[in-house]
Amino acid sequence: MASYGSKRLAALFFILVLTGILIFCSTNMGGVGDQMITLELVSIFQKTSSSNQDVNFRNKTSVTFNRDYPTYLTLSPKNQLLLKKSQEILARIKDNCRKLNISTKWDYEDNFSKPRLLLVKPEHHIMYGSNPKTGSTSFKKFLFILDGDYKTANPHLPHGHYKIVKGTNFFRNKEHFDGYVKILSIRNPITRLLSAFRNKQLRKFWYIKEEVASKMTESEQFARVVRKRLTKPHIADVHLMPQWQQMDICRFPYDVVMQFEEASQYISLVQHLTNTTHVEFPGSRVEKGKDTHDTMYYANQYFGALTPKEKAIVYKQYEMDFKVLGYTRYGEETFPYLSFQDSVKTQNEIYETDNPS
Repeated sequence: MASYGSKRLAALFFILVLTGILIFCSTNMGGVGDQMITLELVSIFQKTSSSNQDVNFRNKTSVTFNRDYPTYLTLSPKNQLLLKKSQEILARIKDNCRKLNISTKWDYEDNFSKPRLLLVKPEHHIMYGSNPKTGSTSFKKFLFILDGDYKTANPHLPHGHYKIVKGTNFFRNKEHFDGYVKILSIRNPITRLLSAFRNKQLRKFWYIKEEVASKMTESEQFARVVRKRLTKPHIADVHLMPQWQQMDICRFPYDVVMQFEEASQYISLVQHLTNTTHVEFPGSRVEKGKDTHDTMYYANQYFGALTPKEKAIVYKQYEMDFKVLGYTRYGEETFPYLSFQDSVKTQNEIYETDNPS
């Protein structure tokens, strides 16, 4: 049997070897450390009652980035750039809101408004603002897949795969609220309108009855939807309602804003932030081969065929989306992508080129 002194020497030798390895790693991998985001481990404990909360939480240990981005992983340089880009977009959106005299303050203690539909997945610290016609159905399916249920789940119903935030009690614990990755997807108002038209009218005849629509071309149907649906002062249909308002974009403290036009890149970022890279995100209609034409084809076919007066109706209805989000208009070189150059304009400036005298 080894003596007590021998055991102490062996333990000391092991400590010296381990120390040498750590020193070697820190010396030779310093460059990597400069490229990685430093993450701080924090413990989040929350006791909730089903009587006053819409979501029941478990005690968890999460990793946060700047207290806002829960993740179990460090980010690659590519995802760091995407995160920085997302933060810059959010900063510019907030700046546009302030220029328009719209409040950007979110009050955790006394808040009585929220985005129209917030979905939370406590197990993965996901909080998703469901913005219609920006890939929200695919994101709901993604939440189902996380639970191993895809084929039997209806993406338009909770079905036990995520929680819907109701009321405002959920927001009043700032520490726990900040432990979620708060995600929003945005889209150019024109292509979002086109998507709503193609899905709700051409496939389901929501806006014009089938017997009437059958006597019209698709372009004529689109023009009629614009004239009949977008001239109302307040739109109740969430698929046509301006995004900035129903998603409370100026005030709600989103962490990541995904541009629908670059969705695949941002989905990768979100999956790394929420430790869900092991799950394949469901493909879009284009990726599945269901849509054979690109965005510009439909923009030219439908929006391009509108009269100047009808185009002016669209720009007027979505004036604040263009101002707040900073999207380009149809006909601009970078359409349908974001462009924050002079995005805050007067109502006349934003659509005067399409408004007949």
